Amino acid sequence: MTVQYSCGRCRFSKALCPIEVVDDTPRFNITSFLGLSEVETLRNLISHVDNNTLSATNETISLTQTFIQSRLPIPFTCYLALLTVSLTVMSLSLTMSAFKIMITSLFSCFKTHPLFSIAITIFLIIIQKIHSLHSRRVRIHNQTAELRERAYDKLIQFSQPVAMSHLRDDLAHELHPTSLRDRKNIVKTVWPRVCCEVRLDTRVRKVEKSVGGVGMEHWEWIAGDGGRTPMKS
Repeated sequence: MTVQYSCGRCRFSKALCPIEVVDDTPRFNITSFLGLSEVETLRNLISHVDNNTLSATNETISLTQTFIQSRLPIPFTCYLALLTVSLTVMSLSLTMSAFKIMITSLFSCFKTHPLFSIAITIFLIIIQKIHSLHSRRVRIHNQTAELRERAYDKLIQFSQPVAMSHLRDDLAHELHPTSLRDRKNIVKTVWPRVCCEVRLDTRVRKVEKSVGGVGMEHWEWIAGDGGRTPMKS
C-alpha cells in the first residue's frame, strides 16, 4: 500500500487542507490554512529542520520519504485499516481470478468437446429439475398433512357443520396472516389435496347447505375426539 493511505487520507489531514500526491508522497498546501506571515515564519523554521524529516516548497510541505519509511509513527488504527484494505483487495482479486479461471475452463471445454459438454449440461439441468420437483412435492405433502390436521382440530371444536370454504379461509389466515401470496398458495395448491383426503374420511360428514342462497359444502366431525391428539400451534 502507498504511504498516502497512511498519512494523506486520514480525517485530520483532509480537514486541515487539500493534498496532492507527488512521487507517492502527500504534499500539504500550507497556504490554504496559514496566513502569509505564518507561512513565512514556517518557512524560516523549516530551514532549520533536518532535511531528512521535512521537505518544503513555496506552497507545500511534506515529510520526506526517508522519514516516512523509517521513523513515521503510524497509529495502530492506521495499520489495522491498511490490513483491512489489503485483505479486501486480496479477497476480491482471488475471487475474480477463480471466476476467470472457471469461465475460461468451461469455454475451453465447450470448444474442445462441444457434444460432451452439451450432454453434461443437459444432464445437470435435468437432475436439478428433478431435485426441485421432488423438494416441491415433499413440501406440499407436508403442508397438506399439517393443514388437514388443523382442519380436523377446527371441526372437532364446532358442534355444527362448518362451510368448507370458510374453514379454508380461516386456516389460511391463521397460518399466513400477512402474506397474500402464501394464502393463495394454500387455496390453489394445498387445500385441494386436503379436500380429497377429507372427502374420503368417514369420520367427517359432508353435507350441502345453502348460505345466502348459494349451495356450499359443509363438513362436520362425527367421530368424537377419535383418539386424536390436537396439533400444537
